[in-house]
Amino acid sequence: MIFVGKDKCDLSDPAIVEFVQKGTIGQSLALFDEQTGFHKANVPPIVLGKTHKDPKNPLFVVWSVSQRYSIFDHRNAPGGQLVQKVNLETFATREIEISGSIDLILRDGLTPEIEKKISDAFADYIFPTSGDVDVFVAERLAKDTSIGPYDFGLSRSLTVYIAGNRVVDQTACNAMMHPLVREERFSVRLISDQDHTTYRQLPPHPNNIPEQDIKKTAEARMPNNCDGMDTVVSRFATATWAPASRVTWSWELVNWGCVKFHFWKATTEFRDQELAAYLSVTFPRNIGQYAIDQVIDSANKAAVASIVVGIVFTDLSTAIATFNGMFYASIEQKFGRALECIGADLWVSTEYTSDWH
Repeated sequence: MIFVGKDKCDLSDPAIVEFVQKGTIGQSLALFDEQTGFHKANVPPIVLGKTHKDPKNPLFVVWSVSQRYSIFDHRNAPGGQLVQKVNLETFATREIEISGSIDLILRDGLTPEIEKKISDAFADYIFPTSGDVDVFVAERLAKDTSIGPYDFGLSRSLTVYIAGNRVVDQTACNAMMHPLVREERFSVRLISDQDHTTYRQLPPHPNNIPEQDIKKTAEARMPNNCDGMDTVVSRFATATWAPASRVTWSWELVNWGCVKFHFWKATTEFRDQELAAYLSVTFPRNIGQYAIDQVIDSANKAAVASIVVGIVFTDLSTAIATFNGMFYASIEQKFGRALECIGADLWVSTEYTSDWH
């Protein structure tokens, strides 16, 4: 007798993720490994067990979601004027259940009589009172010389069932909405929602650095021909309502009688954090105090603009692009031209205030 079939199930497999994304509750996906030279017998499998919904230890599939939102300003337009588009990265989960079973496989080319003998012996097995299924079937057929030891075998198989609805983590969206909804002039609309077949842990933005590193980093980004520079750093916004989130993976052992399965499963974790947004303004010392004051004033006004503050903690790249547009437009308006060796940037510093939980 041969014994085949994987004892591991990777719930991050894109094929499983795609099935769970597109399927409906109750729909199932059989994970059965085809064996060359064998076929599945026309006899019900031995059902070993099934995972069940457990609020304390849910079994789910997770994947990344890219969302795009439009922000409208209703101050001067009753229907709202589009003022910004924002990109958010989040994740979705969907709860599943998994059943494990043992299938009988038969070597291709056996006569119907031999196939029936083997199938009947397999069908007489009662789980779990009959003991190990491979021992049971082998002993039942040991005295039949018409059946060879490699004429049949057992194959582990798993079936994934969709057990819940798609749930999208709203942490990033809520963090964006929080400062915007305080001003009744803004509304936010979801315009696209794209599922990925993998979970992606994105690296932090290059402007998300500790506060003490901002001045040095800002000056290092200035052109090499700029000398005698100075940098002013100021904090202009804080946030504590958006916890950090992550997904971790681990193997979980499920022991169904004589057969063991391992699931590569995900766990979502959160921890509290305090976010602070900073503005840096870099300028030559020799341009005079009046010019320095005007540059800093332009940067301050651009940084505290409602649309910038509203998205700086959720889409820093777009916030920086919006800030730069307002800042450099203000400089040209005040001075009639662009100024050399003038730089301003936005930064976010993160301080974690709890452990992962």
